[in-house]
Amino acid sequence: MRLLAGLIGAVITTTSLAHAESRWSQVLSGCSMALDKQKMKAVNARDASLIWECVGIVETLIAHAKWFQPPRRFCPPPTVNTEIAMRELVKYLADKPSLAEDDLRGVALISFGTIWPCTGSEPND
Repeated sequence: MRLLAGLIGAVITTTSLAHAESRWSQVLSGCSMALDKQKMKAVNARDASLIWECVGIVETLIAHAKWFQPPRRFCPPPTVNTEIAMRELVKYLADKPSLAEDDLRGVALISFGTIWPCTGSEPND
């Protein structure tokens, strides 16, 4: 039983550490692939992993945008979906190579705050 608990703990720790290294330079390629219908037809396992990591990060941030507190709160229009958010993120980060080694989760959060700042007139759902 202890061995099983240890193995489960090791798997969880390893998985957490792997996801802690979500550098945008790597994961952003997953966002780009997800937006390219031709590339989506023939992806390998590594590409699929990057695509789903990007989709997961973007979807989570958009879904929880209203719960972030300033200065991290951002206010996307109600028409924004995951695809639109990924397009905006890819476009915004295209000319920011200085962030290439940063974690995509933080970079995306800050980017969305710049792309869709709150004006104060948004409903506080």
